[in-house]
Amino acid sequence: MTSPVFEKMFASETKENVERRVVVKDVEKGVMELMLGYMYCGEVTVLPDLLNLIDLYKAAHKYCMVPLRIWCAYQLAENYLNCDNVLELWSLAKTYEETGLMEETKRFMKAGKRQVFQDLELYLEFNKIFPDLMHELFLQ
Repeated sequence: MTSPVFEKMFASETKENVERRVVVKDVEKGVMELMLGYMYCGEVTVLPDLLNLIDLYKAAHKYCMVPLRIWCAYQLAENYLNCDNVLELWSLAKTYEETGLMEETKRFMKAGKRQVFQDLELYLEFNKIFPDLMHELFLQ
């Protein structure tokens, strides 16, 4: 379950290989522990809270850990998708081109668009940023 990024890092005379140490500054300790647990055991044994799961997804994407990234996207859709965060999760999916999560969030929004977009300011802001999605949700 190693990452191609980490494999490449230790395949040559890099600082990390010479010092036998890797410093990762852009991943929180708890998220790194989840990533390392996944690398060693092949699974995440505890479902993280929403914010840590999003951070784990981003780290898995950054470090090319595709199975972990897919697992995170599935968990986001299965366990955390609701009216309070559907727009955030759709934006995450759109940013990282996570098609499965994009489809799940879109399906959720179509089913409950009145509830999701009951705040007019939120509707207008989202319409400005993602007009194609809004057209699809409301005019098709």
